[in-house]
Amino acid sequence: MFPAQSGWTFLPPQFHVSDTLQWTLSIQHEFSHGWQAQIAYIGNKTSNMPIGTPISPAIYTAGVWGASVTGCGSVVTTGTGPAAAAGAVGTLCSTTKNQQARFSLTEANSSQGNQFLGGAGSYMVKDIAWAKYNGMVASLQHRLSSTFSILSNFTWSKCLDVADANGDINGVVEENPYNLRMDYGRCGSDYERIFNTTMVAKSAFRLHGLVKYAVNDWELAPLFHILSGAPYNITQGSDISLTDIGNDRPNRVPDTPAVKWVKMHSGTGETNRGYLNQAAFTLNTVQGTYGNLGRNVVSGPMTFQFDSQISRIFTIDEKLSLAFRIEAFNVLNHPSFSNPSASNPSSGSFGQISGTSIGARIFLGGIQGRFLGSV
Repeated sequence: MFPAQSGWTFLPPQFHVSDTLQWTLSIQHEFSHGWQAQIAYIGNKTSNMPIGTPISPAIYTAGVWGASVTGCGSVVTTGTGPAAAAGAVGTLCSTTKNQQARFSLTEANSSQGNQFLGGAGSYMVKDIAWAKYNGMVASLQHRLSSTFSILSNFTWSKCLDVADANGDINGVVEENPYNLRMDYGRCGSDYERIFNTTMVAKSAFRLHGLVKYAVNDWELAPLFHILSGAPYNITQGSDISLTDIGNDRPNRVPDTPAVKWVKMHSGTGETNRGYLNQAAFTLNTVQGTYGNLGRNVVSGPMTFQFDSQISRIFTIDEKLSLAFRIEAFNVLNHPSFSNPSASNPSSGSFGQISGTSIGARIFLGGIQGRFLGSV
């Protein structure tokens, strides 16, 4: 016999495997001197995605308690279940303190329903979520020649879903279990703009003597990687909907910029680390309702990374060479900041950045032998 208020995870009798329909269209053109350009459209739609849905959220009951335990309908006040005491006359029917008495299964059957942990504690993994993706990928390439090759690409895309796929379903992520469309928004991996450029260039000039030895046989391989900011979910930090789910979002103040773009300094506090504009968000104070802010509507700081490698190649004979190489990660030692704190707009640390997503500059050196031909 399991104890009352045990957490449970269920699967439906029939569970459909997720399926994805993808469509693409691309145009390529080859130019002279080894140059090639391509532009492609990629789209897909995924159905039957798994999502954890609570089986017994707390039910919000409006109104106040009346005399003789009246006025609050099916809120459980007697029985072998939680046996919550009725509130004083004139007090609210729904509070965070009596949520156990308001779990939907408990209200339906105060004895058996109380066996299941309510709110987000017990859930069914359903196949009712969905996702969409549309993207344009443009690329420019120069094929490997005796001196250099280059590949550049730019992605402009939009990814929308109800919940991000993070491996096993181990909880509830939606805000309103009765309306999944309130969570339909940007994917957590929706980097709307991505730019990459990588190149390998080798010095091979028509020189002679010591000048040729000093200038030629150098190899440079830089890599530029730029990402637009990652989306993140701003939450209320309190259960104002009184469902015991805990994923409520606040209200968005219209015509107020969401981002402050404060120049980051090493100090603490909003003036040094503030990213979000606290005035653009306000707590929802109407019990039993949800804020108007959508999921993942704000993007964090962009990411910029420049790595590079330089080598000096010494040819020993036609099949054997030796290369002295130095690699550098984050060459410019440019800080790329993590997403800010995004819970409770009334908090003193709300919207502040406290870390970076890319480490400091690192240099590595090494020696590499190159052999061409069969052994």
